[in-house]
Amino acid sequence: QDKLAEMLGNYIGKNPKPTYIVKMTAEEMAFYELTEKAWGIAPNSCSSPGQAAIAVTAKMRGLGLPVWCLAEVDDHGVYDVLQKYIDLVQKEGNEAHKKAVEIGKVAIVKTTLPEYLAALLSEENCQKGMREFLTSFEGGKILSLAIEIGASGNVLSDIRDLFAVKHSCLWDRQTGEDEIRKLLTNYGIVRESNNLLNVNAHSLSETFKEWRERLKFMGVSCEALRTKFPSLIKILDTLLKIYQQSDILPDQLKMFLSELMTHNVEIRNLINNEKRIFTEVYSPYFDDLSDSDINEVKSMLPTGMFGLQKTDCNAKVKEAAEKFRKNQLKTQMFNLWKEKTGTKNPREWSSRYRTPILCCVSENEFDKAKKAFDTLNRSWSSDIEIKATIAFLESTTLFEVLNDEKECNASFERCIVGKYRYLIPNLNKIRDTLERLSVDAYEWYENPSAKNKVRQLAEAEYNAGGSDKALEKIDKMDDAQLKQYLKRLVRENMTLGIEIITSGDE
Repeated sequence: QDKLAEMLGNYIGKNPKPTYIVKMTAEEMAFYELTEKAWGIAPNSCSSPGQAAIAVTAKMRGLGLPVWCLAEVDDHGVYDVLQKYIDLVQKEGNEAHKKAVEIGKVAIVKTTLPEYLAALLSEENCQKGMREFLTSFEGGKILSLAIEIGASGNVLSDIRDLFAVKHSCLWDRQTGEDEIRKLLTNYGIVRESNNLLNVNAHSLSETFKEWRERLKFMGVSCEALRTKFPSLIKILDTLLKIYQQSDILPDQLKMFLSELMTHNVEIRNLINNEKRIFTEVYSPYFDDLSDSDINEVKSMLPTGMFGLQKTDCNAKVKEAAEKFRKNQLKTQMFNLWKEKTGTKNPREWSSRYRTPILCCVSENEFDKAKKAFDTLNRSWSSDIEIKATIAFLESTTLFEVLNDEKECNASFERCIVGKYRYLIPNLNKIRDTLERLSVDAYEWYENPSAKNKVRQLAEAEYNAGGSDKALEKIDKMDDAQLKQYLKRLVRENMTLGIEIITSGDE
């Protein structure tokens, strides 16, 4: 019925196919029967050797491992027939038909063949066969390498990955063995890399990950390392591919393993002395810097320097070194200020001692002090400004005033209170009032709000009895003294003089 349905189906549709009824020989019938039973193919689903080959190919692929390894576990002498199936899937047309007839002839003679062949064709037997094969293949090196890198449990899955490509079942045994030999290279790279990097990777992918992690923090470009270590060029080129996650061909992996083994000492020296090599490569940018300074510069660099162009790395190292030197000067400046004053900057000193620090500066140092304070108060400054500030801090006599409370109070009284000092002698009261303004103590020196507030305090005191003292003093003067005093005031106070001039006009 199935065959009839197939034949009718060939005539239905836009493109009918010619279909013929062919009488099968005994060998052909035996072949199809054996194929269906041994490989677990649905009955009557194969009407030609080509169809049978396609179905067998799918079954072979499903086993996961090359079926030729079943020769190692063939207890019933049926592998020769399995080999014919291997040949069958590689042939087409008449050649495939001839191979099918050969298999059919054997099936007619060996009546137990379907049972024994079906029993042999299992995933478990493939795994047993591959393990047995590996004990002698290449002297058992794959298994011994797997033990060394802790990958004994992964060998079969690694081989399965090698044969995961669509047409691997068409490979002959020699081709299959060549594929398996790739594990010698892969596992060898893992072993050598584990020793070099002092890690415990168990696969090539894990090893590449370890290399990428190490190279990420390499402060020198691959290009610069190639120049410095010409004997390691091939290794470095492959490491760059690994770092960039580019494709690496099998032959390139073989070369990589060979180079790792040949230049083990040199590559180990590079890995273990990366800081020294970093210093040597970029020495033109490290004048006057100590080893610890250079380490600081290196820590300022971004990761991924290994994959950058040489010129890009040079620029980044130069920039980092210049920034470090600037920060070093900046640190020196702030440390010097803190050592002298115990505060972070002039603004903080003014707030702590409730005195604008500029009041304490002498007239001849005022301009330099103002610039130095501006530099200390902001987060960014040029090298020239920082150096000028350091020079000022090292030479000024200002700190003698700042460390003397009486001098600071006298400076506050002179600059902030001024002529009102007889009316408002309580300096702390003035400071309390000024602190209630939304003005930093550092700004009181020039801020109009601060000056106005001091004047208001003085006016309040003057209007609350301060004027009586002046009147009392006037009352005690005789006419000559009073006239002389008034003349002096008129000469010194234009406002008073104008008021006297205009008083007679009213």
